[in-house]
Amino acid sequence: MRIQNKLFLTLLITSLGVVTVMFALIRWSVDQGMLQYVNTREAERLKPVIADIAALYQEKGNSWQTIKNNPRLIHRLLRNHMSSLANNNPPPPHTRDNKPRREHPKPRPKRTPYHPPPNKLAILDQQQNPIFGRFNSDRPHQLLAIEANGETIGWLTRPQQQRFTEGFELTFIQQQNKALIIISLLVLAISILFSLPLARHLILPLRDIGRSVHKLTQGDYSENKNLAAVKKRRDELGELAVYIQELTHTLNENDRSRKRWLADTSHELRTPVSILLGELEAMIDGVREIKKDNIQSLFIEIKQLQQLIDDLQALNNADIGGLSYRKSTINIVPLVEQQCHLNENLLKQHQLSLHTTLAATDINCYVDESRIAQLIDNLLSNCIKYCGQGDKVHITVTQSEQSAIICIEDSGPGVPKQALNQLFDHLYRVENSRNRNTGGSGLGLAICKRIIEGHNGEISAKQSPLGGLRIELTLPLATV
Repeated sequence: MRIQNKLFLTLLITSLGVVTVMFALIRWSVDQGMLQYVNTREAERLKPVIADIAALYQEKGNSWQTIKNNPRLIHRLLRNHMSSLANNNPPPPHTRDNKPRREHPKPRPKRTPYHPPPNKLAILDQQQNPIFGRFNSDRPHQLLAIEANGETIGWLTRPQQQRFTEGFELTFIQQQNKALIIISLLVLAISILFSLPLARHLILPLRDIGRSVHKLTQGDYSENKNLAAVKKRRDELGELAVYIQELTHTLNENDRSRKRWLADTSHELRTPVSILLGELEAMIDGVREIKKDNIQSLFIEIKQLQQLIDDLQALNNADIGGLSYRKSTINIVPLVEQQCHLNENLLKQHQLSLHTTLAATDINCYVDESRIAQLIDNLLSNCIKYCGQGDKVHITVTQSEQSAIICIEDSGPGVPKQALNQLFDHLYRVENSRNRNTGGSGLGLAICKRIIEGHNGEISAKQSPLGGLRIELTLPLATV
């Protein structure tokens, strides 16, 4: 089943459940409210009876015994009240002999029909012992207090109505139930009308996202216009579309980098191989003599080819984590000073002047000494390749709060600002200043970056105040 159908059914079932619960609760509330209203109304109608019973109690000496021994008194009182209620007249006030006095003869009133007192009413004393009528405490009943002189002297009980079997109340409840059924069906229909477009509204972005992901699986990393509308959403689907767009951009850059890597690698390998093939063919054809100088030239090309292959292997080992490190806590100040002395003669041969500014205190770092030495050598070799006669090389070693900072800068040809972040890419060279005629294969700085990352440090390239390139290394200080 498709997600859209599942979502529609989920919303529909949820709406049906909510409507069902709402119907049941409202119906229960109406039933209980009507029952409470009827019971309260009946209790209000019995208030005059309670008042007359209290008056009778006081008339009989504030005792229930006389009333208990003569139940006809209660029968007569209740009969008068029931007859008055049947005629919608207020009951007559209670008198001592329960008969109104006649001062003048009056015509006999019409005889009203006899209504026997309800046999479900009962009178209880203060301890809820029966005085009149039958009382069953196990059945739901309503206790109405009988008060005299501000005190409760007994109770009038009546059974509570639990359900309706006839009358206008039952008709009212039936009408309310029909109205609730109609309203529930209407709400359910409205829910269906809204559920389908809502499910479609939520699913359409997922379809666009699915098409975009499918394009990525097919190797198409171009910008997908289907995500343009999805990215404008202010929800999780909009965030997902942004992430997929970033993933597309990253994959596109990685694909371009891979292709450039293959093209640059093949170009770098092709150049020395072409030179070797040309020299050997010339010797075989007799164009060039087979002598030491010509063989020496071939030897130089082979060494450059070997160096390129070694660099590629080292860089590949660094990428896959194949470089091994034997770290220990050492003072890097004498290490940097040592590598400067080792390269000093080579710098002088290229007529470059070396200046150092080293920290006076120890700077201990947890590093592989041989790899850091290799790193310094690569950076100094990079200066030799790209600096001309009379240029300067300056090395400083300082310490910040949590790091050791090594800066190597020169006064050679500068690097455009937009190219600084690409210097550590594979086989990258700035064509206008650091080309192959004066530089190497473009792998030295990439290897340096892998070494510094293996020490949890950072490497960055900046424009030097001396006019050339400034390489800044940051290594974390040893914790112990």
